[in-house]
Amino acid sequence: MYWGDWKNFKHYYPTIIYVIAADFLYKIFALNNYHLWKIQKDYIINHITTYLLYVLITFSLSTFIFLSTYPTPLKKQMVHILKWTFIYSVVEWIGWKFGRITYYHGWSIWWSIFFNINMFIMMRIHYVNYLWAIPLSIICTLIYLIVFNYI
Repeated sequence: MYWGDWKNFKHYYPTIIYVIAADFLYKIFALNNYHLWKIQKDYIINHITTYLLYVLITFSLSTFIFLSTYPTPLKKQMVHILKWTFIYSVVEWIGWKFGRITYYHGWSIWWSIFFNINMFIMMRIHYVNYLWAIPLSIICTLIYLIVFNYI
């Protein structure tokens, strides 16, 4: 169970698609105009291929493992979310330190930490009840759009 509940993968699939779709929407909006952060191209493969590998493999697998190892007691749930936020944030910080991630328009590692907490909470909400997750995602997105002057 530590590496995920593979026999029940189909239960997690809709939320994996939700996470991928949300990230693709960000990429579409930011593609030519207004990045808040950007993964730099690899020395071997180009930016888009790097991005696709990151979203389709890293996001998919980590979403699956995050959800399928989600604990029941509330205190453990909070620790679980903070643990995954820490993992994502440390990986991003390393990427930033080595020039693999660039921030723009006021975004920073602190915004990423806040976003990661928000993202993992929304993943869980989507998994439990997608009808709540969609309007909450729209509200969160509007807040980010306003704070970072997209609109």
